[in-house]
Amino acid sequence: CIRDSINAEYGRADFILNILPSTHETIHMLDNVFSSLSHKHLDFGERKRVFINMGRGDVISEEKLLEALERNWLDGAIIDVFEKEPLDHNSPLWLNPKVVLTPHVSGVSRPEDLLEVFQRNFKHYIEDEPLEFLVDLKKGY
Repeated sequence: CIRDSINAEYGRADFILNILPSTHETIHMLDNVFSSLSHKHLDFGERKRVFINMGRGDVISEEKLLEALERNWLDGAIIDVFEKEPLDHNSPLWLNPKVVLTPHVSGVSRPEDLLEVFQRNFKHYIEDEPLEFLVDLKKGY
């Protein structure tokens, strides 16, 4: 189970990076990871842990993320995506000193790169070849 793998590795991590898509399996997947481990076998000692979210914001609820920061299960968070977008102006994340917010630009796309991919895929399409970078609608990414 992926959640068991996350739990097993978290205790050794300095940085936890989320790049997961938003699917039925990943929504709120990390909600209880920080709290469940803090009670069991983690020596928080001098280790600093930072959560970086560049995937989809709904892998952890804003409430659970704030709880992890308030209880020092996390020492910081760098957030590029949010559970609800745009982030509400009243969200406590805006003023939290442990949080760095970025404007949802972790994956910059340059027009020349997009044009190159489009041209290649158009050629593949015309020549009845498999396309690159297809989205699987059943998987959600």
